[in-house]
Amino acid sequence: MNEINFNLLSPVSYPGEQVDSSQSIDLNDVFSEDYLSLLKKYNGGVFFENGAKYSINNSIPNISLGYIDVIFLYGLSDDDNGLLYRISMYSSNIPSGYYPLGESSGGDQVCINIKTGEIYFWWHEAPTDPESLYFLSKNIESFIDRLTPIEGYEEDLDNTIDKIDTSKTWLGF
Repeated sequence: MNEINFNLLSPVSYPGEQVDSSQSIDLNDVFSEDYLSLLKKYNGGVFFENGAKYSINNSIPNISLGYIDVIFLYGLSDDDNGLLYRISMYSSNIPSGYYPLGESSGGDQVCINIKTGEIYFWWHEAPTDPESLYFLSKNIESFIDRLTPIEGYEEDLDNTIDKIDTSKTWLGF
């Protein structure tokens, strides 16, 4: 993985609240050593201060900008931002054979196929399971390497915060 490009996303640790996870999965069987080493550098999940996007080549419903945003990568911690907790949390929603590894906006997830290591986008509002997963990358390393900052992300975030502070509601009405 290209750590220089990753650092351009301004990754910061974002620990969550402590939870007990009912999952006992050997993450070494699913995730590469390089990816687990990257996550170990952060105490909790990884939030991207500059925003992160992944350009897509295929059509995904409700994605019209040509990319998905990646808000967060789940960490190795024993909290609600940890991989084990999120795997447990989504186990009845995401099709069998896939684990969530990160979050996109609106509750969609970036997932890994636990047998092939391929990365998929899970559209959580899909009408059926076969229509909910969209191929993104052949492995986690190539997925991480293709993440780029979202231009104007801080400005958009500031405008959103101003709207929320002014209206006192997320809906703005």
